[in-house]
Amino acid sequence: MKAVPDEEIVEAAREVAQNSARVVLLTRYGTLSLAGVLEYLKSLGDYAYWFEYNEVLSPERKRVVTLTHSLGEKFSLFMVAYSKSLFEQIAMNPKLTSTEDSITITI
Repeated sequence: MKAVPDEEIVEAAREVAQNSARVVLLTRYGTLSLAGVLEYLKSLGDYAYWFEYNEVLSPERKRVVTLTHSLGEKFSLFMVAYSKSLFEQIAMNPKLTSTEDSITITI
C-alpha cells in the first residue's frame, strides 16, 4: 500500500464502500441505517480482522467509535475514506480523525 498514491487509495475505498459494502448492508440488515453501518464496521473488526472496534459515549453524549489497527498510515487513509462513504450513504457526516494506527468516528 505504501507505493500507491493517496488519491488512488481514497478512490478505491469509496468504490468498495459504495458498491460491496452497500450490498452487504442491504442484504444483511435490509436497510441502510446508522445501526447497520456500525454493526457492519464491528463485523469487519471481528471477522475480517481489519481493526479492533471500540465504542464509547463521550461526556457530551456523542458516540465515539475508534478503529485501531497496525497497518500504517495508508490504511488509516483508506479507512477514513471508506467510513466517510459509508456514512454518506445514510446521510450522515460524522467527524473523522486519524493517526498512523487508528481512526476515530464521532457521531
